[in-house]
Order: sequence, then structure tokens, then C-alpha cells
Amino acid sequence: MYLVSVPVIIAYFRSIKPAYNSFSGKAVPIAILSGMYLYSLIYHIPRQRLNFMNWDRFCADYIKCSSESAEFLKNNILPGKFLSFYNWGGWLIWNYPQIKPSIDGRMHLWRDEKGYSAFAEYYFLEQDVTDIEESDYDVVYMWSEKPLFNKMIKLSDQGKWRTVYKDDRAGIFVRVH
Repeated sequence: MYLVSVPVIIAYFRSIKPAYNSFSGKAVPIAILSGMYLYSLIYHIPRQRLNFMNWDRFCADYIKCSSESAEFLKNNILPGKFLSFYNWGGWLIWNYPQIKPSIDGRMHLWRDEKGYSAFAEYYFLEQDVTDIEESDYDVVYMWSEKPLFNKMIKLSDQGKWRTVYKDDRAGIFVRVH
């Protein structure tokens, strides 16, 4: 972003047409550009804390996942077809290879030769547009901020599904047969 701003700022200063022959005509644009980049280097970039990035921080700060729920899945093998939250797919693949997510961040790009999109099917389930009761999924692992999570809580209250794990970020639900 910062490198892209250089040509834009240069074009802007050319349109102002200051007196380039004077000292201030040369010094002001240089001072402004220098100030912007110093601000970026001293304040903005360090606040990103990219050099302290690890999977735990990525999980907690960026994709809002629950390591505890993944540990539960790892330690309790749940039978049946598994529906997992889209944003957690890559994190699960990398950190919990024994848990096979149903979808991950690459799948919105995939279609088979008949035009089927796993992401399109998933998205309507996640948003509770398509009824999970009509699906063939037996286990649902969902973020607590999604409409499907609320639907799963209601279905658990009705006895159609069982809540086997729940925390402030995730829930794991198993269909009652």
C-alpha cells in the first residue's frame, strides 16, 4: 500500500505546481513524503506485530477460532459426515491434520465439470438459508457468530441434534438418529 501511494502523491504534487525553484518548493513535498513514511515505519507497521505472528495468534485475532474445540474434535472421533466452518479449514489442515474439514478458503474457486460448487452449498447452510435438517451432515462444527450456530442451538433444544461441545467461539453438534 505504501509503495503504491508514491506515484499517486507524486502526481498530486505535480498538479499543485509549487515553485520548484525555491527551497520551500522542493523541501515541502520531500518533508511530507518523508513524514508519511517515517510514520509508517515507526508507528503503523510495528503495531501490526507481524513479526510475532504464530498459529495461536492467527487463530485468536484473525479467524476467531477455538483451539479447545479443535482439541475436542481431535480427542473425540465423531462418526458421520462432517461440516466445518469455512474460515477454519486451512487452520485445521495445518494444525490438526487428523481433522478433515469439509471446506476451506480455497474452495470458493472450485467447480466440478457439472458446475457444482461445494462453497455455494456450504454458504447457504452456514447462513441458514438451506435447512441443515435436509442435508446429509451428521456433525456440525460452527463459529458462534454464524446463523447456523443459532439454528443448531434451537435444534439441540428440540432434541434433534445434540450439543457435544460449546464455548464462546465455537460449537460442535451431532445429529440425533
